[in-house]
Amino acid sequence: MAENSHKIKEGCTVYQRPESKRGVWMYYVKIGDAKPVRRSTGKTNLSEAIKVAEEKFDEIKDRLRRGQSVTVPTFRAAITDRIADRIAEVDADERRKKMDKTAATNRRGDLRRSIDYWSDFVERFLGKQTTLDHIGQVEWKGYLRYRQELRDIEIFEREEAYRQRREDMIAKWGESSRVRKYYKDVDEYLDRKLPSATEGRGALGVDVSHTAYATEYAILRDFVEWCQTKKWLTAADEPKLPKIKTTITPRFGFEDAEMQELVRVAKRRALDTQRRVKKAPHLQAELDSRVRVWHAITILAATGMRPKHLCELRVRNVIKNPTGSGERDFGGMRDMSDEKLGFYAFAVTSHKGEQSITMPVVPESWALPTIDNMLQFKKPGDFLIGGNSGVLGKAIKKAIKAADLEIGQNDEYRTMYSLRHGYITKQLINDVAPVIVARNVLSSLEMVERHYNHMSSLHNFKKLSGH
Repeated sequence: MAENSHKIKEGCTVYQRPESKRGVWMYYVKIGDAKPVRRSTGKTNLSEAIKVAEEKFDEIKDRLRRGQSVTVPTFRAAITDRIADRIAEVDADERRKKMDKTAATNRRGDLRRSIDYWSDFVERFLGKQTTLDHIGQVEWKGYLRYRQELRDIEIFEREEAYRQRREDMIAKWGESSRVRKYYKDVDEYLDRKLPSATEGRGALGVDVSHTAYATEYAILRDFVEWCQTKKWLTAADEPKLPKIKTTITPRFGFEDAEMQELVRVAKRRALDTQRRVKKAPHLQAELDSRVRVWHAITILAATGMRPKHLCELRVRNVIKNPTGSGERDFGGMRDMSDEKLGFYAFAVTSHKGEQSITMPVVPESWALPTIDNMLQFKKPGDFLIGGNSGVLGKAIKKAIKAADLEIGQNDEYRTMYSLRHGYITKQLINDVAPVIVARNVLSSLEMVERHYNHMSSLHNFKKLSGH
């Protein structure tokens, strides 16, 4: 022990290090066989230091009595360790094919963001050196307001960046004769080159969704439970977290006419590029991409299939005029097709954890000629669409923009998932039984009724009113 030390009680001493320039007092606590604790009191006054040391001695003694560890890490250090473990679990699930690549990437993103979100929030309340045993003092409901503040800042920054980029592009068009050669007016140039028509904020909502809040609080609850296994916290120390009720957002997607227009525009873009590629062979990659987008939009609009399932489909999963027990296998979904044109079914495999189930998904008859065309040039082992659903989504967004269909009902920002919502809405309006619709889109009846219940009221009103 240092020469300048004072024993306060058995197992508790304060001392000064000879090399300390500020003269800050340290405390040393050793109780029984437990690991000794050495920390700074943060005080240069001896009486104040003794008071801090006595408080720490009592805290450590109380922790040992409750069966907890004598030392507790800071909140940031602890949650960083836990998130690293969770990310390792996601990596393992992806390697074992329990989770697809897109879901794994999204999950890792949620986990990494939660470190900064939660750590910054706790440190704002109690300081950077806040240890886990003090987090019960945090008003956790304040996190809702804190996250919305972050979202407001992010949207402002995106919109500012968008405005600056727009100004730079206008200046470039005015200064470059080469750009003006290809784009006769500035509006055409901006329309082709600017990424979004939603003031630069993309698909980012103005308000943080209740689903996002629920996800982040679930991560925090898991972290608290993990801390209890480490004996850093007990059930009595567990912070009181608000329960977030996920709001049910009505889903509309594209209307039927809009979906057909999107398919028409995607096909036109592919055919235009096909004509150009004869004189410019370097456009072959662009042609392949646009044909893929056209085919993908057609199938998504005609089936309501999830994009990740579409990307996993191979030609051998496409069955034409399937036989067998008929209605028992397809549960009335033949009504969605046309026997005169033939009957297709996609054998789609859906994964739920370690379990997987293969179900038939039936496309609408208007898509059959396109599907026939796709199958002519592929082998059984080839992917029907292939690739990554995230990349496909970005390419489909370009087609949506070209069709001027970016903004839908309630000012919702449309994505390729809007095709799924539009398909489900259309089938319900056409009086297809919800259970059949749910089965064809590989969802549950509960989810269809929860998110599309508004369609029943709207449809019944139109029928009763004669509209």
